Amino acid sequence: MDLPAGSRRIAAWLAVLLLTAVAFEAAAHQSGESLLTLVLEDEVLNVQVDTLSRAPAVPAGTSATHAADDGANGQATHDDAAAIAAQVQGALQIDIADQSCERSTPHVKRRITDGQAHWLIRWQIRCELPVAGIRLSSRLYETDVPAHRLIGHFVHGPKSRPLVLTSADPAMLVTISRPAASDHLLRFVLEGMRHIAIGLDHILFVLTLLLTVVLTREHGHWRPAADGRSVLIASLKLVTAFTVAHSITLTLAGLHLFEPPGRLVESAIALSVLLVALNNIRPVFARPAWPVVFGFGLIHGFGFASVLADLKLPDSSLMLALASFNVGIEFGQLVIVVLTLPLLTWLRQSDSYARIVMPASSAAIAVAAAGWLIERIV
Repeated sequence: MDLPAGSRRIAAWLAVLLLTAVAFEAAAHQSGESLLTLVLEDEVLNVQVDTLSRAPAVPAGTSATHAADDGANGQATHDDAAAIAAQVQGALQIDIADQSCERSTPHVKRRITDGQAHWLIRWQIRCELPVAGIRLSSRLYETDVPAHRLIGHFVHGPKSRPLVLTSADPAMLVTISRPAASDHLLRFVLEGMRHIAIGLDHILFVLTLLLTVVLTREHGHWRPAADGRSVLIASLKLVTAFTVAHSITLTLAGLHLFEPPGRLVESAIALSVLLVALNNIRPVFARPAWPVVFGFGLIHGFGFASVLADLKLPDSSLMLALASFNVGIEFGQLVIVVLTLPLLTWLRQSDSYARIVMPASSAAIAVAAAGWLIERIV
């Protein structure tokens, strides 16, 4: 399925940003700069510092051999990690005004980039109230490397801004405006559309239903549906049942009220595609009745919800984000129906559609679904 032009532009911009970030990181390490990434999610500030290979990479009183004992890439030893984190956190001041905040235990990792060792330090700062502003000041390498720069970016919702701290200008204030409701709405609508576009099992489930919605079962054989109106009514029943069902379970999982194991859900989704495809070939139901589609829709809703953890739903507008994500899914699903149903309605009049096209297509989908089922069970 081709993505809409708007989605292609978004994907292109994401690719440009990704390539820019990679080039930016490589150039930074080659020029002796350190990288800072701040990501604010609700009241949690995620901090990541990618340091030079100079001090504090080898803490005072620690030999270079000791610091490298864990290998080229891996966890620093406990003593090294504590010393490195203490020096970096002491040199990089992150103050959130008028807030009561807790700082998590830092995670330290040693890496090799372009033949040079450097350290990756991550920690979180959690505040009780919404964050309105962040004041940064850096003393990293101010004596060893006077020209050192700490560069990076601050991410908050869909917005990002650059950060630059130098010995000549070692402090800056980052003011924060709360994302508008429309920002969350657009973001999660696009995420819902994207999830449908890349969710081949969901797409094939809908297509498998549409393959026989343009037919009727008479005397043990598939026949073309009488007219386009009956096809449209049958399609609306199935799509509505599927939509209502997956909206219910998407909401339950999004609110953390009921979250079945992911492997079980993914296996059940593959099984649902397989059973509907086999029913097209050897019907148990003349068409998958809407109660059956409703039941399968409940399973698919849990599958849609599986991506929500990665999307970091904001607590302050959880229901809006859930609704927006679901709207995106419905829009993507509607695109599939609008593009496919007129073609199948036209093809149903062909003698070969019910005898060859529909069974062959269903068989191919059944084989794919069986493969997914085996892979997900094993």
